Amino acid sequence: MIDDDSKILTLEKTILAQGGFSVDTALDGPEGLAKLKASQYDAIVLDILLPVMDGYEVAKQIKKL
Repeated sequence: MIDDDSKILTLEKTILAQGGFSVDTALDGPEGLAKLKASQYDAIVLDILLPVMDGYEVAKQIKKL
């Protein structure tokens, strides 16, 4: 999950963890991209309004990986 709002990340992570999912989080695009390069993920939840690099740019970079 990539979102700059730590409260949202905590809420979403808690809900998904209760469903048995393992969740990794990032607070901005570059951090999220670094984690995506280091590990494989089955799904990505991506906020659009992010600092440093918006969600659209992050999505473009993900497609290039």
